[in-house]
Amino acid sequence: MSLAKLLVVSSSLLVLGACAEDDDDHYRGYPPPPPDTTGTLEFQWSIGGERDPAACASAGALTFQSLIADGGYVVDDIVADCESFEASMPLYTDDFRARSALVNNNGFPVLRRIVEDLFVIEEGRVTRLVIDFPLPPVPLSPDAGGMPPVSEADAGAPPVEVIDAGSSDAAP
Repeated sequence: MSLAKLLVVSSSLLVLGACAEDDDDHYRGYPPPPPDTTGTLEFQWSIGGERDPAACASAGALTFQSLIADGGYVVDDIVADCESFEASMPLYTDDFRARSALVNNNGFPVLRRIVEDLFVIEEGRVTRLVIDFPLPPVPLSPDAGGMPPVSEADAGAPPVEVIDAGSSDAAP
């Protein structure tokens, strides 16, 4: 290989190596480390506008859980008893999103999950997220003109359509 070709190949490799250099303190695909400044994130929640422990029991909710994301990466979470109706935590300064739910003893959401829009944590300040979990729809009563109640005799198997084999609706 000639000296000119060797110089071109080596300089090309040097340039490619420089292009691959990570300018973000070697963090590839992950958020950078949090800054040294912190604020406080505070959650306050209710169920159907009420902060009554009986609402947690009737919904089957044991805990409040929220995942906090920064730039699409989950950076923290918070878990609290449903009946406390509030929880707080220190969090580094930045803008975030959160996804919150009231969950049962198996960890499954019992009411619709809530996704908080963008919120900002500022140094030395409290950012309060107030969440109202909607109650599930109330089943229609027979007097409300809805579906008639299911009798105990009909409560077993789902209804089955029976087609007479001699009718024109029967499958060949």
